[in-house]
Amino acid sequence: YRFPSPLRAIDSRHHSSTRVAEHLKSMGIREVFRCSSALKHCHIAEGMAEVYASFKGTWAWDTAAAHLLLTECGMRMVEMETGRDIAHHRENLANPPLMVCPPHLAPGGPGTAPTT
Repeated sequence: YRFPSPLRAIDSRHHSSTRVAEHLKSMGIREVFRCSSALKHCHIAEGMAEVYASFKGTWAWDTAAAHLLLTECGMRMVEMETGRDIAHHRENLANPPLMVCPPHLAPGGPGTAPTT
């Protein structure tokens, strides 16, 4: 699969923020689709977009199944700060800021070790 240039992003229809818009702009993303709920992850899996960023408001139960689906599609769901794969088996179930993207766009690069 060849990623388009420029990349496309998915953003929340109801929970978008200036911070997300600025982050996507800094990545050179000009085309942003808005949708709600788990559709964001499904659209990335089907190739409608390549990037989704979330700085707040998601929980492990919102992302665990999507993480599996996206991993099987060759994408990564990573913590923004560390570039490590999101861990869903943790005490605090609130997700840290996260990004769904192709491996080469993950913070820390494609070789960043996943968490266990």
